[in-house]
Amino acid sequence: MAFGATSTSGLTPAGQLPIVVNGQVLSNPYEMVGIDSGNKTGFFPIYYFSQALAKIGIQATWNGVTHTWALTDSNVNAANVQVAGGIGTGNTTVTVNGTVVKKFNTQVARDPAAGPKGPITTYLPIYYINNILKALNINGSFSGQAGLNIQTQTAVNTSTEALSPIQVSGQTVGTGADNAPAVAAVGNAITFSTTVTDANGNPVPNQVVQFLVSTTDNLTVTDASGNTLNYAKLSAPIVIGNKTYDDYYQVTTNSQGVATMKVTSSASTTTEPLYVIAQLPIQSNGQYIRSSAVTAQWGLPGTLVLAPLWGNQTNPDNLTFSSSQDPTKGLIAMVATMLPGNGQNASSVAGQAVKFYVSAANVAGIGAPTVNITDSQGNVLSGGVVQVGANGQFGPQTIYTTTTNSQGQAIMYLNANVPTQNGTPLTGAVAMAQVSAQLVNGGSSQGNSYLQWSFQDQPAKIANVSPANVLNSPSLTDQNRENPTSGSNLTITGTAEDAAGQPGAERAVGHCGRADWQRTNWRRRYGQLCGERAEVQVQRLVV
Repeated sequence: MAFGATSTSGLTPAGQLPIVVNGQVLSNPYEMVGIDSGNKTGFFPIYYFSQALAKIGIQATWNGVTHTWALTDSNVNAANVQVAGGIGTGNTTVTVNGTVVKKFNTQVARDPAAGPKGPITTYLPIYYINNILKALNINGSFSGQAGLNIQTQTAVNTSTEALSPIQVSGQTVGTGADNAPAVAAVGNAITFSTTVTDANGNPVPNQVVQFLVSTTDNLTVTDASGNTLNYAKLSAPIVIGNKTYDDYYQVTTNSQGVATMKVTSSASTTTEPLYVIAQLPIQSNGQYIRSSAVTAQWGLPGTLVLAPLWGNQTNPDNLTFSSSQDPTKGLIAMVATMLPGNGQNASSVAGQAVKFYVSAANVAGIGAPTVNITDSQGNVLSGGVVQVGANGQFGPQTIYTTTTNSQGQAIMYLNANVPTQNGTPLTGAVAMAQVSAQLVNGGSSQGNSYLQWSFQDQPAKIANVSPANVLNSPSLTDQNRENPTSGSNLTITGTAEDAAGQPGAERAVGHCGRADWQRTNWRRRYGQLCGERAEVQVQRLVV
């Protein structure tokens, strides 16, 4: 394991981070903390990095005499490898197929995993890890929260693993469903677990699982062994249904294939909902393998807890209108949970009358959106029509009375329908509802929660796609791909159309700005809507 010393150091252990290749944990080496160029930074062991590269076909060798880290990859043209910042200077040289591509300073320390008498090994500043991955066009990333994660195209396409529905435990009431959120007292832990199985139903041990979460505010998160987990930011928010996920916690399955995350809230009052969904960091047929979502919330014992609770009118729960094509797309369950007092159980709060108060506003002033109290199928209840106020003002309150079930939870369903003109949904329409709840007997109350429905027209397809500057025929199929010259530009244009094939202006197509398509050898240069035509220019990377 040991590498030759490159410089003396004062590196100190900061904690273990996993190295994951194609979803499998190879090792959990220690990150070290030290000084590089006068700044405090993290360091990672070259030895374990080399192991990960070997798993994807890149040979990495260390020469302790010359302080050279030599990388060999027959699929790479070393003359075209450029690491960010240029070659630079330092006591260590990195080569690719014999060509020098980078220099930086390394330091040495005993590997904490091997004990106080373990071998000396060499550490590189973590700053350079992502730069090297990118320069070699490797689909991977490193973060101080999630460690080193590398994927290959083979793993992306062939995974047959599955995730079980998330099991929720530790809550006072509820199951974790949207209409039965798992609710616990502030300061108590709720545990989320999922099991990974292979194609034959056998548990998969040592498999990385990412728990995507909607919030990290006031949360302390640990694994099954009590080790504190740090969250990592997703590269972009993930929207699934009406729920948005911004961060994730990464855990590894045990010998029974079970991944566990334990979450405790330290908030001083009722929290916003925590949405959780489990995901494998590999794909099957181009799609990530995910579990179904669960909902959790915390409150004070003996009080009414409203879920979902979005108490800031400027930051409401963002939903999508229902329509004639999808009459329950905007349907949401509002649940008022009477959290039992200390020493009480759920039966003590069952059968209590609860009033929901609902008012609504036409925020955008476009058309006449409707907001209704419905059953679970979206059918409007008697007296369930909510009067929508004009000019962004909330209309009069509509009151809905129901009773708590055996879990102490009272449920009301709300649905909002997009306004139309001649049968066509009106783009830009926005409606907002304000919801509160109160025990009829004069007990606890909770409010307000703000929900906002909107409608933004989306193109159903891009027609008349016409690649330019290509070498073969213009037919874009999986069997006959375009092959422009390496380093040249390829411009793809097309017309944004609705499902009937009609072009429409002012429709966003794709994302503007820079983005790396790391799983192929293409890098998007820019995406831009030109009138009714969308144009994306990509450049093939020279590798």
